[in-house]
Amino acid sequence: YHCSERIMSEVEKFPAPWSLKGYGYLVMFKAEPEWLFENGFIDADMHDRYVPSIGTAMVVNYESSSAGPYGELLFIPGKFRFPDGERYSISKIYVSSMESVINGQDNWGIPKELAEFDFTAQTASQEHIRISLPEGGDLIADLQLSHKSWGMPVTTAVLPEKFRTVAQYWQDQLFYTAPSAKSKIKFAKLQQGEFNQALFPDLNGVKILSVLKAEAMEMQFPLPKVAAS
Repeated sequence: YHCSERIMSEVEKFPAPWSLKGYGYLVMFKAEPEWLFENGFIDADMHDRYVPSIGTAMVVNYESSSAGPYGELLFIPGKFRFPDGERYSISKIYVSSMESVINGQDNWGIPKELAEFDFTAQTASQEHIRISLPEGGDLIADLQLSHKSWGMPVTTAVLPEKFRTVAQYWQDQLFYTAPSAKSKIKFAKLQQGEFNQALFPDLNGVKILSVLKAEAMEMQFPLPKVAAS
């Protein structure tokens, strides 16, 4: 997903680091490698780098960030072998602002694409989230989520940087980024999910291990380490 030079030049630049606040849902899953290679939007030249591991899908409502508020839907198939070790990598990601698209690509090599997000709280513990292509385009995902009332504070500060690092190939460069976060975590459930397999992996095809809601989330996306790929 590469934007035209005109669009790129018109979008305001927000260099790293970024600070973000909001809430979101994390879906941890296990999937067969063959399923991931067919459905996980993994580049063919990355297949032999895949390391069987737990994957993560996330949908986030960033109510504020260094580039303004935006929604986000992403898919991490699991870990891959990179020159400095095994790292997680994002294979598919949508966000709701062009500022996030362009700056996400430029700052961290994250392959962001543009989509529209609708977050609708139905009750104190239930939410409906719909993601579609811009300007009334095709459905990407339609999610019905719920969460428990009890939560506990967590922070990634206790994790070594290598466990938090995401690696992305982008335009002949390799970006290593180690985001950090703290939030209140609640157990949640993906009650129902409809996915357009042509646009995002269908989570009905994986074994969901757990679903969590992260409330009062504060994230930091630092400067990346960049190497030639």
